[in-house]
Amino acid sequence: MKYLIYIFFIASFLFAFNSCGGGSDNPVDIIEPTVLDKDDLIGTWEIYHSRKDIVLNGLSYKGFRDPEMDGFRTKFYKEGETYKFIDYNPILAVVDQGTYDIDNGHIVFTVTQYSGRDTLYTTKQNVTNIVLEEGLLYVDYSYTITISGQNYQISDVRRLRNIETAPGVHPNVTKVDINFDDYVGTWELYDADVFKGTQRNKGMSEAWLDKPNITRFKFYYNDKGQKIGEKQVYRAALDTTTVIGPSPVVIVDDVIHLLFRFQINKEIIGNDGLFLWIGDRQPYTDPVTNLLTVKIQDKDEFRDQDKPTDLYEIKRYFKKVE
Repeated sequence: MKYLIYIFFIASFLFAFNSCGGGSDNPVDIIEPTVLDKDDLIGTWEIYHSRKDIVLNGLSYKGFRDPEMDGFRTKFYKEGETYKFIDYNPILAVVDQGTYDIDNGHIVFTVTQYSGRDTLYTTKQNVTNIVLEEGLLYVDYSYTITISGQNYQISDVRRLRNIETAPGVHPNVTKVDINFDDYVGTWELYDADVFKGTQRNKGMSEAWLDKPNITRFKFYYNDKGQKIGEKQVYRAALDTTTVIGPSPVVIVDDVIHLLFRFQINKEIIGNDGLFLWIGDRQPYTDPVTNLLTVKIQDKDEFRDQDKPTDLYEIKRYFKKVE
């Protein structure tokens, strides 16, 4: 059996967690790295915010949110005398599992089973803070990539909540609340903006809008009462429509996940998916039909793979058409 080992480096951090309502005068139970115990982690922890930071030549560049990771979970538990963990994606399909230990201020994970291409932890991780009283945990892991001879230091910074003691909380992170019933129907892409820094890029905006093709998302309940989603793309040149789905839908705060399984080869089935990061929802008068409907704004952020110092922000606008 192949074993994969990765480490959480634990370090004290010079900030405290705040509750949803802001700061508190009451002291919180901050665990010092030197006294962290394996039992302290027992429970299930869900990512509610993920951010990528970049450092190049000693200069820090603005981090960007990575909402695709929201909803991934790690369950820590004890079986007999062995401490184990399981990683899940948002539809609770197992990503990987194994055992964990603490060694001189480090949490060491030994992966004994790997189930798909999704992954949560593939390198060193720093646990920057854990507040058991509030059910909150901050981690980050850092790695270096080399592009055109330049070494970029990347840090994936993640905030997690204990699903039993802090369900649904997202301290110091502003999000739009989503109710699936409000999104049941068909949504059509009608506009897009892509910004490089603060400047709108006309060519990229048009490319994301992808006219004369038509992109739609459809959300509904199936006959079992399950939340379902589809992505539909009409290709004007071919007069055909491609449908991705139907896929189970999981909502994590302001992110709508559409997750599905795919065949890698005859032996391995992996998990993949799409997501919408909802930044806004407003009434909208459709200029085509002159009817009052609703529009939503889907957001995303990324850096250029060939030049990671360039930050892009995407805003896509969908109107409800059915």
